[in-house]
Amino acid sequence: MAGWDEDGPRLAANLRKAQQAAVRDALARRMLTLADIRSWHRTIMQGLFVEDAARLGVAAADLLGEFRGPPKLENIEVAIGLHQGVPSAQVATTCERWIATLQALLSELDVRWPRERLDDLDEDGVRAVAETAAWVHSEWVRIHPFANGNGRIARLLGNAVLVRYGLPPVFRLRPRPEGAYALAAMQSMYGDHQPMADYVIAQLQQFP
Repeated sequence: MAGWDEDGPRLAANLRKAQQAAVRDALARRMLTLADIRSWHRTIMQGLFVEDAARLGVAAADLLGEFRGPPKLENIEVAIGLHQGVPSAQVATTCERWIATLQALLSELDVRWPRERLDDLDEDGVRAVAETAAWVHSEWVRIHPFANGNGRIARLLGNAVLVRYGLPPVFRLRPRPEGAYALAAMQSMYGDHQPMADYVIAQLQQFP
């Protein structure tokens, strides 16, 4: 059985399935929820060997679709380079604030750019959507709610925002993008999301 960090046919199939669900909901303008994201995580990790479970002293099933923190993942802390994810005891409340902010941003964009007006999306509109996609991606990585797989979830979230407003998905889910993306992601760890917004806009400009 392939490991959950190993690129291979099973992970690729899982990612396609999760992205299809995310795109379907985005096109339908369903409001995103934390339950949706937990479901994506379970889909992405399904049938993969969770090698971190033994190291963390938890059951493998408890890492799928579960945020760090009580009741199942208490005291599970993560670091991304020199950056520490949100302490596990604060993940639940931080995610609740995050989803409330995201839903407010999406509601505002939905009113400004209804589906029947997407052909009128101008440069300011594209930038507003790109900045929202950058924020949703980068804040997710900064919080790091799951023990593993946050990067692919963050990129899936960014793509879902873009597709919601008729723009192409620009984040490659796996393998993790490098170069300008990696540099922008590092800046996001410290709360500067502008480089990621600039990255998204630069990627969009490559499409006709």
